[in-house]
Amino acid sequence: MSRFARVGPVPEDFDVIEPTLTALDEELRRKSSEHVQGKRRVESNWIVHQIDWQKTRYVHDMRYKYERISQEAYDYCVRNKMINGPLSEKWFEQGYERLCSLYAIDSRNFKFGGTSICRVPRQKLGADQQNVESVFNGCRGCGSGKAGVENIFGNKYGQRLAAIQIRREQLEAEDAERRQKEEEEEELRRREEEEAKRAKKEKKDKKKKKDKKEKKDKPWAENKEEEAVALEQDENNEEEEADSSSRRSKRSRREEHDGDDQGHVDGDSAE
Repeated sequence: MSRFARVGPVPEDFDVIEPTLTALDEELRRKSSEHVQGKRRVESNWIVHQIDWQKTRYVHDMRYKYERISQEAYDYCVRNKMINGPLSEKWFEQGYERLCSLYAIDSRNFKFGGTSICRVPRQKLGADQQNVESVFNGCRGCGSGKAGVENIFGNKYGQRLAAIQIRREQLEAEDAERRQKEEEEEELRRREEEEAKRAKKEKKDKKKKKDKKEKKDKPWAENKEEEAVALEQDENNEEEEADSSSRRSKRSRREEHDGDDQGHVDGDSAE
């Protein structure tokens, strides 16, 4: 249905189901325009009923099974005839949880006031009647019970789209959570690396500062060392000078003594 033909304000959560409903409407238009050559005359309208059932089941499950949309969104779909409201309401009754259409249970449509063959439980059908199809919409069995088939049309139009969408959303949420966890771990790892680099830089800066300070104080230390060396050298020089002076004095006295001895020897020789 066109947006301009819709009645009432659009609910906020309608965008949850709008893409699927739009896709099904486009599928219906495309299939309706195709040739029906090779099909039985009764099969020409099956696609209309099957897509109508699928749209209705989709919105019904999204509202009442998964509670993914609000009651306002559901009522909006019913009010604008996007889905089959009476069929959806019938699914709440026991025994009609998989009903394919209201036509199948209307006794006026069948001889002797009965129902469609698709409403008969599988276990009550004969061996040659297990592959039945409703002439109205191609339903292969919408009876309740464990023996009932899940995909009543045996094709993609019998799939539960709500379950598929919910599962897809769960997978996307899990994937998003996984990506977020990976991003958090990456951010933590990045912070740890930055902290390590910062600590390393601080340590390096402290060492540079210490080296700079030591370099600044080094001339004073070198002067002290030079003064101590110079003082020690002076003391050594003084000691050497004293020793040299002592040696000279001893040598002078020895020479004087030797001179006196030589004088006596010369005197004795003269006598």
